[in-house]
Amino acid sequence: MSEEPAYIEIKQITDAINKLNSDQREVLLAKYVSRRKRTNIEVYMSIGWSESHYYRLKKAALEEFLMAYEVECSQEKLVFM
Repeated sequence: MSEEPAYIEIKQITDAINKLNSDQREVLLAKYVSRRKRTNIEVYMSIGWSESHYYRLKKAALEEFLMAYEVECSQEKLVFM
C-alpha cells in the first residue's frame, strides 16, 4: 500500500526540519511556518537576535534544511525501489 504523495512530502519536510539545531529550527518555523506572514524584522526582533546574527543563522538554516531534505527525498526513493 503506497502512501499519499502529499503525506510523504510533509513527512520529508518535517524530518528535515527536525534534523536542524534548535536555533535553525526556530528561525525557519518562525519565518515560514507561522499563522501569518512575518517579516524578517518581526522574526529577529521577536527572538531577540541582532539583524546580522539572524541573517547568518537563517542562511545556514536554509542550507542545512536543503541538504537534510535532499537526504530525506533520496531515502524515500530507495524505499520504493
